Amino acid sequence: MRTLSVIKEALLVLVSSAIGALLLFVCIQEITRPAGIKDATLGRLLPITTNKSPWWLLIAVVLLAVWFAAQALGKPRGVLWGLWRWGLRAGFWWSAVALLLFAGVIIHGARIRSVADLNWRFALGYLVVSVAILIACGIARVRTR
Repeated sequence: MRTLSVIKEALLVLVSSAIGALLLFVCIQEITRPAGIKDATLGRLLPITTNKSPWWLLIAVVLLAVWFAAQALGKPRGVLWGLWRWGLRAGFWWSAVALLLFAGVIIHGARIRSVADLNWRFALGYLVVSVAILIACGIARVRTR
């Protein structure tokens, strides 16, 4: 049962933060888009409107959802504590995803190229930063429960 709750937490944090970030990115792109451009951020998927208020409304809805989630996470200590806990969870799980991506790239690269072709500075730097974030967020995440 514990394994399923960890997987549920990981999926919930990853999906919610990805959707929130994508919505905020599209909103900001559409708000800052000059009036003469004919294509939207997502191609022809979204209709182009000259009115910017729906995008501002969507930003407000996303920020309100983040506020309520932070309030639920930091109940006894407040919203800032909830934001801190949510940020630690997101940092922990996204760095874990980054390490899985790194492992996949290394495995795939080892099959199609020689080890001498590997960009060692970048690979080791990426590994050090990802592991450092994972460890720091993991330790802080355990301490803030």
